[in-house]
Amino acid sequence: MEKIKHYLNQIAPINTDDWNLFASKLSYETYPSKTILLNQEEIENHLYFIDEGIIRLYFQGEVDDITFGFGFPNSFISCYDSFLTRQKSSYCMSIYHKG
Repeated sequence: MEKIKHYLNQIAPINTDDWNLFASKLSYETYPSKTILLNQEEIENHLYFIDEGIIRLYFQGEVDDITFGFGFPNSFISCYDSFLTRQKSSYCMSIYHKG
């Protein structure tokens, strides 16, 4: 959780009370490599902060997948369009590499 606090403090300082309220809504989870976090046609319900490893964003094809983005440690990631609009995602998100 300290990495998230540090990340946010670089953008705008956060006081202890606000941090405690925000932190009370967070959960720490670990996933093995190749875990699919979101499939196409699912609605995104999470915003992730990557502590370690890499997350891959991709379109799932009939023959091959098309990767169009990665998330790296110390950053937030989500299928933002689905998360914000509450519509089904047109792409997938999975753990590409666990550090």
